[in-house]
Amino acid sequence: MTDKLPLTDNFLFKALFSKNEGMLLDLLNSFPEFQNGKKILKIKVLNPELPKASEIEKLSILDIHAEDTKGNKFLIEMQSSLEMGFEKRILYYWSKVYTKSLKKGEKYSLLPKIYSISFLDFDLVNIRKYHSIFQLREKDNPEIVLTNDIEFHIINFKKVLNPNSEFESWLFTLKNGHNLKGEEMNAIVKKNPKLGKVFKEYNDYISNPKNKNLIEARRKSLLVLNGQIEAAKIEGKLEGKLEGKLEGKLEGKLEGKLETALELFTWGMPIQQICKITGLSEKQIIIYKKNKSK
Repeated sequence: MTDKLPLTDNFLFKALFSKNEGMLLDLLNSFPEFQNGKKILKIKVLNPELPKASEIEKLSILDIHAEDTKGNKFLIEMQSSLEMGFEKRILYYWSKVYTKSLKKGEKYSLLPKIYSISFLDFDLVNIRKYHSIFQLREKDNPEIVLTNDIEFHIINFKKVLNPNSEFESWLFTLKNGHNLKGEEMNAIVKKNPKLGKVFKEYNDYISNPKNKNLIEARRKSLLVLNGQIEAAKIEGKLEGKLEGKLEGKLEGKLEGKLETALELFTWGMPIQQICKITGLSEKQIIIYKKNKSK
């Protein structure tokens, strides 16, 4: 892990952008969709609070809820690693914000448009471009939109190659800003002066002694998360391997399960997890392991 937390870390992203509404406004207005007449004039963050260090260690999900002067709402999230069912999660979060926007007795026509914006550092959809927009459209006539109230923006950092446009310079900085120095940083700021404030706020935050505990808590949570991801990868491989071993002649045979359990040990999997996968007891596995080592 680098010495500096990247801006793609969801805790650091919220820490900076929820406290700097002007900076968040500049980021959103860099989107091609918010140019000229559609430019956002003012925005207010509705949930600027940051979790305590203990909550960060529990891998709290962080996002930014904001609203502009027209009543449009924004649900903004930074996600650096793939999560199972993520596409369903963003739909679920969108629905919660949407339904809470209407008070009892109010007309449905008062429901606002809600932009769900997800900055991702992984491939969620198999599309070449780095910025995808999803709406509710008629299947055979995509030019017909059922409603404009729903709009999902998926931004994939992995597919941003060069900071050519203003929008791309923002994405490039969010992804690489913690590693930029000297001439590289100056070149980015020269192309997009608004990014100078991002670098300043970033350096001020990480160098502030008051933020030390929060940053260290975040590092700890990332270590836990990375460990969970690696464990899940190993478990997935081993479950597939186990499934193959238990098929055919090995299916249902105790010796086959015990051999598989022994092999799982060599991968470093905890015995509790091995029991869960194989259906064996700890006692069975330990006795078999001792006998095999004699």
